[in-house]
Amino acid sequence: MPPTIVIGFVGGFIKHDNLLHGEVQLATRLHKAYPLGVDVEMFENHDGEIALKTVLRLLDSNHDGTLGPQEKQALGSSSTGTAGAPRKASRWRASCKQITSPCFSPFK
Repeated sequence: MPPTIVIGFVGGFIKHDNLLHGEVQLATRLHKAYPLGVDVEMFENHDGEIALKTVLRLLDSNHDGTLGPQEKQALGSSSTGTAGAPRKASRWRASCKQITSPCFSPFK
């Protein structure tokens, strides 16, 4: 079973490690509950490019710098959260389509 990658975005001027916010608290709880097999990463809303590069690096299981067919099959996305989540999910869907087709999000 491939590892699970969980990413989250915080909005406005919130820092990715600010524990006063629920999204960061959830990421912290997930990281503690699943220390093996789950990569949990938080990003600030303006760091979408960094987040995408991080996900691609995590998916590149053979570390050759490209995603092969099996690595692309592991790619999917789902989105939930506060006000900016649907917009961020839309951007991710567009980025995912450039990489491979099996992206999913409940926000259409």
